[in-house]
Amino acid sequence: MNKHSEQDKDQHKPSNSIEKLQQKTDSPKAKSNSAVKEPSPSVVAKEPKQQGSSGIILAIIAIILVLLLAGAGYYFYLQLDKKLSSNVTNSDTIVTQQSGAHQKIRQEMSSNLERSQQKINQLSQQLTASNQTFELLEAKLLEVSGRRPSDWLLAEANYLVKLAGRKLWQEKNKTTAIALLKTADLRIAEMNEPALVTLRKALAQDIAALKALPQDQTESIALRLDGLISQVDNLKLNMVELPDMEKEQDDGVLSESPSDWEANLVKTWHSFIDGFITVRRRSAAVEPLMSPKQQWYLEENLKSKLIQSQLALYRHQQAAFEHSIELASRWIMQFYDRNDSTTEFMLEEFSTLQALNITIEYPANFDSSILLYNELKRRSIDTTNVEED
Repeated sequence: MNKHSEQDKDQHKPSNSIEKLQQKTDSPKAKSNSAVKEPSPSVVAKEPKQQGSSGIILAIIAIILVLLLAGAGYYFYLQLDKKLSSNVTNSDTIVTQQSGAHQKIRQEMSSNLERSQQKINQLSQQLTASNQTFELLEAKLLEVSGRRPSDWLLAEANYLVKLAGRKLWQEKNKTTAIALLKTADLRIAEMNEPALVTLRKALAQDIAALKALPQDQTESIALRLDGLISQVDNLKLNMVELPDMEKEQDDGVLSESPSDWEANLVKTWHSFIDGFITVRRRSAAVEPLMSPKQQWYLEENLKSKLIQSQLALYRHQQAAFEHSIELASRWIMQFYDRNDSTTEFMLEEFSTLQALNITIEYPANFDSSILLYNELKRRSIDTTNVEED
């Protein structure tokens, strides 16, 4: 800044001198002097030289200023280019980040859209199911509204008869089945309709048929078999009976005859060594005792046969039941002591069980169930459950 001010001062110096000259020439005194005296050639020649030197200085100053301005402009251009390049880099980074953020937002929006679509589908399915349920309930309501109050009693009687059939055929519970049939008869009696007398008669016949069936003794027989299984460990095996020893024909008495000296010598010798070695002979073969392992197998097989008889009892299989009891009785008679009280008790129980009849001929269906189905169908009551049974 100081240099520029000095140069500006230098540039202004010639111009001030020229202005002073002009003022002097323009003044009245100068005019009068000029009129009186003309300038000398030397003075006139000096003025162009001063003007040429001042122009050169001005040109140099202008060139310097142009160079300075060009340098400053180039410097500012470089700074601006750096700023622009950094701004472009920053803008590229920002664009990349924004594109990634937009991509992430689009993915989240698409996933949210899919979840929303799934929820909408689920809600539509639930709405469809609700509409179907509502339509079904509406149809049931219309159907129920046209019925008589006594139809409820008839439907209840039908339910009780079906339940009695399940108790009889699936659980073999005759007592509960009879009670259910009696309750169904009471419901029909409450309706007080003479047209249903035939139905009540069929119910009475079904009840009488169930009462005529033999009493199911499956539980009591199974308990008796459990008692026999517990007594297997108390059975005694047949013990080995040794045969009688053979009597020696020679009683060891010495003969008085001198000719029997050899026999007497032998008898004397035998009587002498009898205290050392004794040999006895038996007339029959001796069978060995059963080993503990074989005894354990025998007991377990006997228990297994009794358990098989229980299974046949629950399945009401008469032939399998009798076969298991017979085989267990045969094993006891073959391997155990018949004189023992436990053996005698078990053989008596087996003979009693073999005489039992464990099969019961239950009716295939109830006559009253067919009449109930026809009556329900005549009254336009839903018979779908009845047909399935």
